[in-house]
Amino acid sequence: VHGVTYPGRHLNALRQTYGGRMVSGFLLLEPPGSQREGFRAAWRRVVDHAREHGACYSAVIVLRFDLILKQPVPHLVQDVGGEDKVLFPFWTEQVRDGGELFTSDVLHYASWRWAKMMASLPLYDDVEDDLHLLAVKLHQQGMPAGSMGVLLNRSRYWANPSAEWNPLYTFANRFWRSQPVLFPWARC
Repeated sequence: VHGVTYPGRHLNALRQTYGGRMVSGFLLLEPPGSQREGFRAAWRRVVDHAREHGACYSAVIVLRFDLILKQPVPHLVQDVGGEDKVLFPFWTEQVRDGGELFTSDVLHYASWRWAKMMASLPLYDDVEDDLHLLAVKLHQQGMPAGSMGVLLNRSRYWANPSAEWNPLYTFANRFWRSQPVLFPWARC
């Protein structure tokens, strides 16, 4: 499944590379083209495809298209014993009160048993950090805290790798070096 939030020249290359394995796509070219809408659309497409084709998966990874991974996600999932959980990359620095459960919003691993919950999760357009608070939202919807975790639990990082280095990912086509900042939005 792929989503496009702005026109680009790379979509055809993506289609040529993955061919028939790309089962569905969506375009969110109308403003704001949000990550929140992309998250919803991706999970719904995966669940709908599985239902329509009688497919079942052990797990699903939803990630931003422009991530460059520095470590293999499946190995990290095994390292933390997360095969049956929902996992986020890492806990992030608090950006406001109550944000101790903020997580990076650019990659989500979910055991298939949680896929329907991920696809039907209520997200609200008036909540700025909605996906950063995904762990809180999942818990509010009935997911046990023990069914969630992070791939890297050694430290907190900023979710934006252009603002501060992290050991899991960086963004493609961002050529400035990561530098420490006081606030994560300072380099966005």
